[in-house]
Amino acid sequence: MSMHNGPVPTLEVLAKDGPDILNLPRPGQPLREDRNIETVTFTITKKTTKQQLSEKLKDYGLSMSGNRSDLIERLRQFAQDRTQWAAYVPSNLKALWPTGR
Repeated sequence: MSMHNGPVPTLEVLAKDGPDILNLPRPGQPLREDRNIETVTFTITKKTTKQQLSEKLKDYGLSMSGNRSDLIERLRQFAQDRTQWAAYVPSNLKALWPTGR
């Protein structure tokens, strides 16, 4: 896990056909006063199943509908848009991130 403050690259594509490495907020963490968000790395390879993608989307309350490509794109967009992360953190600093919806 790593801590980030401010803009950071959230998606790295290692090679044209290589894995996608997404940095996502760690579910279940409290919103810290300094607004730092712990992230976890989720790697998408050719062997990543639709079920694994669906489970990750569920962690963030995102739609799990569509084919595998749709799910990957939804996760990529979520990883790239940190403003979406804030939607899952209540303004109350003591509240926890939801683990799924």
